[in-house]
Amino acid sequence: MVGEPFWLKEPSEEYLKADGTEKEEFGTHYENVKVGEGEGLTCIYTLASNHDDWDHYETLQWWAVDDYVRANLDDPDNPELSEKSSRIKEIYLRWGRETLGWAIYIFRNSNKKV
Repeated sequence: MVGEPFWLKEPSEEYLKADGTEKEEFGTHYENVKVGEGEGLTCIYTLASNHDDWDHYETLQWWAVDDYVRANLDDPDNPELSEKSSRIKEIYLRWGRETLGWAIYIFRNSNKKV
């Protein structure tokens, strides 16, 4: 079992620059399956995230930062935490939500008999 991001569509240069990601870091959903198969495995199942899954994952992080800052008003790191959270939110909403996906891939060793 492997969890791996994949490109839903060609990432824009703006997105890659803002996120600090290289296009070559991820493949497509198809390419992820082919990597496992290239290792002699058989892909028997995939489960790809949808927008609701991604929104849930991303927004819980924003919420956690907001809760932390509110509960720890004297923490000197709060401005940095808030700025980073705002930047991540902007990148996700502006580009990431439509560009990057996530899937779980289940592979089976092709050489083993059941």
